[in-house]
Amino acid sequence: KQVFKALLIIIFLPGLASAQETGFLEDYSVLGASGEYGAARMYVADGAPERMKAYSKIMIDQPFIYVDPDSKSKGMKPDTMTTIAETLRSAVSNEIEGEYSVVDEKGEGVLYFNWAVTNLYLQKPKRKLLAYTPVGAVANAAVSGLSDFVDKNTLVDLRLEGELRDSVTGELFVALTLERGQRKDKTTKVSEDPATWEELFAIGTALGKRFNCRLNNSRVDPSQIQDCTKIKMGD
Repeated sequence: KQVFKALLIIIFLPGLASAQETGFLEDYSVLGASGEYGAARMYVADGAPERMKAYSKIMIDQPFIYVDPDSKSKGMKPDTMTTIAETLRSAVSNEIEGEYSVVDEKGEGVLYFNWAVTNLYLQKPKRKLLAYTPVGAVANAAVSGLSDFVDKNTLVDLRLEGELRDSVTGELFVALTLERGQRKDKTTKVSEDPATWEELFAIGTALGKRFNCRLNNSRVDPSQIQDCTKIKMGD
């Protein structure tokens, strides 16, 4: 049981620092640092490994996106935010395969993953030009608009927060917070170590692969368990 509980913890990103609470998760007090796997803050409910064997489907919600109040660049167009969220959700859901399937409705045997990109800290746009979106062009220009936004806005740091619950009862199985990047702090003399947009989207893909690997591991004989730690987390 304890071994599988540890495996649940490293579904998510080891080696990431904890930070102040943002209010997205319902209860941060249940989180604990996982020193063995880095500083990711995690909660795994008692009995979760055994109970999750009864689930064969998962709902992956579109992630919320919160720009940090202190971010030097605070805005983005609605279609850009939607495209970022959908790109991240697709990165996770596209990796679910085997005995699990991705669904859009809650029900018996369905897990629900609710998550967010919070504390999104951006540098000011690289060039101050008016970016005009023609009327009726939002849907067709979504991907190119995202590319333009990524080119102009440097991603410095961010946090991912998420909860895995029963889709019907809301019972909490897993909660987590994790981070990428580091902004400059003159007070503590910490140098800037920025994340990248490519890293953020790669994390989504890797998260999906680890989800798939860990969930499938919960349903097989111990001799068939795969080493999910070999899946790189966007590093």
